[in-house]
Amino acid sequence: MESLGTNRGVRKVSEKITEQGRTLIITETNNDKLNWGLIPDGTLHVDPVTGAMSVKLFGESTWVPVMIGGSGALEIAKDAILKYEVFTITNADNQDGTFSYTNTKGEERTGYIDPADGWMVFDLEEGTYVLNRNKLEIIVDDVMHRSVVSGGIREIDEERFAMVPVKTGSEVTVKFIQNFDAGSLYPRLFISETEPIAKEYGDLWMDLSEVIQ
Repeated sequence: MESLGTNRGVRKVSEKITEQGRTLIITETNNDKLNWGLIPDGTLHVDPVTGAMSVKLFGESTWVPVMIGGSGALEIAKDAILKYEVFTITNADNQDGTFSYTNTKGEERTGYIDPADGWMVFDLEEGTYVLNRNKLEIIVDDVMHRSVVSGGIREIDEERFAMVPVKTGSEVTVKFIQNFDAGSLYPRLFISETEPIAKEYGDLWMDLSEVIQ
């Protein structure tokens, strides 16, 4: 009698899965392992550690970040810039509530140690990041990854963050997405007496102070 049990073993995935008209969800973090030309437009990339999402759009040569707006609607970054800053700790504790480090250019800087929890506070110098969007990632000595989701760092404002203390000689690589113009996938409705500043093509504006007689 033929067995009705589940067959086990490795199964080949059909190449039709990458045909245009079909999309994928990719979690591979090493872009060198991906063949950009074979990835269908509209494919989502999800970072398995931070949960950050991006999408492949037609005509783009790299992933375009996607975030969730305050309304819960998806927003696509139109002018996103992925930036890196590298800080090297030269003295982890100056015994006065501060620590010393060098920036990407090798210039000396002094940061303060938060007395509440002993965490180190850094200032970004080459850009700002979007708060509360998990767009900030710290890599210590090219090995240890930290984010707000995984723990070990705290967002303070668009230019500052705090992280768990590290020892003298540690290299702290800061990876963040520069503030960008985020566009909604759907038309938005503004209700105000003044023309909205953050308007985009296709949005609707209602001025309730104007009355048609």
